[in-house]
Amino acid sequence: MERGDYQVQVHVIECRDLKGEDLSGLSDPYARLKVMGRVRKTRVIKKCTSCVFDETLYFNFADARPSAIAEANVEVAIFDHDVFGGHDLIGSCSFTAGAVHALEGHEVYREWRGLIDGSNASDNGYQGFVKLSITVLGPGDEQRAHDVDREYQEELERELESGGDAGGMAVEG
Repeated sequence: MERGDYQVQVHVIECRDLKGEDLSGLSDPYARLKVMGRVRKTRVIKKCTSCVFDETLYFNFADARPSAIAEANVEVAIFDHDVFGGHDLIGSCSFTAGAVHALEGHEVYREWRGLIDGSNASDNGYQGFVKLSITVLGPGDEQRAHDVDREYQEELERELESGGDAGGMAVEG
C-alpha cells in the first residue's frame, strides 16, 4: 500500500432472518456504514425480517496514509428504524480495510456475514445475516469486473440445491 487516494465501496445486497425488534415481530431495517469516522446509510425498508437493499455506498479518502487505511475498520450495522425514540441495533459485523485490500481483487465479494448484537446481553448468537461486497481501492488499483448475471444465476442454483433457505448460506464470521 502507498500514500494516495483510496476508495472504500460497500455494496449492501440483502438481509435475511433479521431479529424482529418491533412488537409485531418485524423490523424496519436500514444499514449504517462507518469508515474512519464517516457514516453513510441505506434507505429504510418497512416491516420485514428479510429484504433486498442493493445499494452501494462510497467512502473517498484523499491523500490517505497507508497505515490509516490498513488499520481502518469498516463497520456494517443493521438497525431497526423507530419513529419515536432511538433506533435499535439488530446486529453488526466489521472488516479491516487493509485485510480487504490484501485480498485478490481487493474485495470481499457477495458474502454472507452473521450479525452480532454486542450491546445487548440478552441477544445471543446471530441476530440475522447480511450479504455484501466490500472493495478497497488505492493508487493504481483496478476495479475487478464481474459477470453479475452469470454469478447471480450460479448463486440461485446453489441456493436451490441447498434448500433455498438461510441454512444453505455459507456464513463467514
